[in-house]
Amino acid sequence: MCSFRRKVLFESGLDDLQPNQATVPVEWRFGREADLTALTAPEFGYSTEAREFGRERLRAGDRFVVCEADQRVVFYAWVMFGQLDLSCRNYLQLAPDRAYTYKLYTVPSFRGRCICPAYYSFLRGWLKEMGFRSVMAWVEAGNKASIHAHERSGLRPAGTIWHWQFLGRPYFVIPEFIAPAESRLESRDGRVKAGSTSIS
Repeated sequence: MCSFRRKVLFESGLDDLQPNQATVPVEWRFGREADLTALTAPEFGYSTEAREFGRERLRAGDRFVVCEADQRVVFYAWVMFGQLDLSCRNYLQLAPDRAYTYKLYTVPSFRGRCICPAYYSFLRGWLKEMGFRSVMAWVEAGNKASIHAHERSGLRPAGTIWHWQFLGRPYFVIPEFIAPAESRLESRDGRVKAGSTSIS
């Protein structure tokens, strides 16, 4: 009936991100729907539902970033502009100079090779060219490896997103600094509140 998740919110100014290189030769490019469709092997951790959500986000303007080594995909991530996804299809408007990156994933056989920090170095240059000043991400609190990778990349914990699910409806408590005062939540029956108090 009721469950909750704690998500660690990270943010960094683009000038504060540390330059990093992967310990193996890699190439970065922007993916297309055909790349998304090809992520069928179990090592990619991509479900049919997740691929459909990816297609939806491509149509909405998100960018799909793909990293290749030895001519195969070893890492992927997504970048969203103007909003943050609190959970699947619960969007919170962001300040226009903030970008949000999500669903970062390294295939198991290439973990521990600094690919996530190298991704943020790639992201830094690209986002600066587009006029952005900072990047945000959130990580499930229990995902210690991802938290370490984000900290190693130069991002710092900036707050906590609390996500409750009660009687099939999502509720959120978010840090006050995340969004402009005029922002509104676009969600499927979601409820959100800034600050540290509970949602009713």
